[in-house]
Parts: sequence; C-alpha cells; structure tokens
Amino acid sequence: MVTGGHAIPSGLPKSGPDHASASRCHNATVPERRWFGSATHESASAPIVVRAALTGTHDEDTVIKRKQLQARIERMAQYDELTGLPNRAFLFARLKTALARARRNGERLSLLYLDLNKFKQVNDCHGHCVGDLLLQIFAGRLTQNTREADTVARMGGDEFVVLLESQPIRSRYGGRGSTFAPPCRLRSSWRG
Repeated sequence: MVTGGHAIPSGLPKSGPDHASASRCHNATVPERRWFGSATHESASAPIVVRAALTGTHDEDTVIKRKQLQARIERMAQYDELTGLPNRAFLFARLKTALARARRNGERLSLLYLDLNKFKQVNDCHGHCVGDLLLQIFAGRLTQNTREADTVARMGGDEFVVLLESQPIRSRYGGRGSTFAPPCRLRSSWRG
C-alpha cells in the first residue's frame, strides 16, 4: 500500500511484486519530482513499511526559485518599481498604523503631498527616459531629507507623499524647502 505522493525516485523496482507499489508511487506524482509518504511492501515473511521524503537537486532549485518569486511578488505589491519607494498600498497601511499610534500617545503627525509642476512637459519634450530619471532623482532627494522612521511614498505619476511622525513639520523642516530648490542636473544624452 502506498500513501503520499509526488514523483517516484529512481531505483525503485520496475517489475515484479514491488512494481505495483512503485507504480502507485509514480501515479501520485507531480512535475516537481519529489515523493513523500509511506510505502508498505508485503512479502511472505513480514510487511515492511518505509516512510520517506525524497527530493532531488531539481526540487531544491524549484523551491529556491519559488521563494525568490514570492519575495519579488511581495515587493512589487508594496514598492514602486521605478523609484524603489513604498507605493500607495504600503503608505495607506503605514498611515493607518501611524494615526492609531498618534491618537494613543497624544502625538501629532504631518502628511505632505508633493506634485512635480510641469512634469508632463518634461516627458513630452525630453521623453520618458528623462522623466523617469527626474522621478528617481526627486525620490532620492526626498529620502535623503527625511528620517528613516518617516515614510516617503510614490502615489503614482509625479505624486509623492511624505508621512512625518512624532513631530510637527514646522519644528523639523522649517528651512528644508531650499533642499529641493536647486535644479536637477540631467545628462544631455538622455533625450527621448
């Protein structure tokens, strides 16, 4: 009797009394080529029960690839691919937590909404490569000028949000506007 499933390991009998057990194992397979469970071989002397989990290197590669794919999917669900910043869904989850914490501790928080003026003109005149580069530079400036505990997120397009916790914006960022005043230097070779 065979219980369990997934690919029959090589070396099991191809014919004879053990062939039926091997066939049942083989019929319970999937493409990953692994088998786990138990097999009972009954002979004239006594039944022999084997419980095993057998895998090959192909399985290990498949498991690693699945884990990498799962991590990539999770990252894509929470982060903007172009800028590497958290996305809208991540921001909303963080905002919900921050609001609850601020209420509980009697603290304040600030939420900044930033939109790049005339960004469409940059894309139209210089191409999307230049527009993408501008978004990446701006995202970098935002993250360099906020604390690690704060959340900088890209909402989409040219819209960004910064969530500042624990301290009102005036006391922390009174003179920081000048950080964004210098123009972004884009290489002239980036023409669309």
